[in-house]
Amino acid sequence: MRRFSCFALFFSLFSTGLFAQKILAFDKTGKVKRVRYYDGEYISFKTTKKVRVRGVIGAINNESFIVNEREYKIDSIRVVYNTQTGLGFRLVRNIFILPAIGYMPLITFNGLINKDKPIIKQNRIYYGGSFIAVALISHALANRPFRISEKRPLKVIDISI
Repeated sequence: MRRFSCFALFFSLFSTGLFAQKILAFDKTGKVKRVRYYDGEYISFKTTKKVRVRGVIGAINNESFIVNEREYKIDSIRVVYNTQTGLGFRLVRNIFILPAIGYMPLITFNGLINKDKPIIKQNRIYYGGSFIAVALISHALANRPFRISEKRPLKVIDISI
């Protein structure tokens, strides 16, 4: 029993060292949710120089992080775009973007072949417009920007022991 206890203690201390890492995080205002980014995750943000950067986080340091082999200081970030919205909004966008792109040319071509007057009927314009609107709204919700400020600071959290 004593050997098992020593082994369990040694294993627990060793395993926490394996999972020790730094996290890039910010809190959502008015919510209990914290948005976290780890090494190897995709991030999209805008700097104070109004440059939009997209890429995979290579490393997280104490006051900076590396994306696309370039180092960015935490205090130079002004907007972080939410890239962790889950599958729902992206799925809706991908489902409705194909009909939005393909519906209008298809009914126009069909109206020309059949020599319809008018070529595009008004209710079909409503259908095509609704496909486009749903795709654009779900895209906007999936890529919502979060402004970094004193109330919502971007910070590095070190969870090593």
